[in-house]
Amino acid sequence: MIEPDFISILRCPINPANPVVEVENGLQCTSCKTIFPINNGIPCFLVDEAILPNNVRTVNDLPCRKLKNKTP
Repeated sequence: MIEPDFISILRCPINPANPVVEVENGLQCTSCKTIFPINNGIPCFLVDEAILPNNVRTVNDLPCRKLKNKTP
């Protein structure tokens, strides 16, 4: 388990506007529900290592990625 105070400062690496919460198998983005695993007590925020939600085929299909790529 990771300290709650530490988790409170962590953000989704795909869209840093979104916080993460601890779930059974890692840290989950509160927006797109992508899970970033915890390896030996260390969060792994590498997008290539992320566990995508069931309805998402690629990282580019994530709502966080689509919002980040929009230009005003």
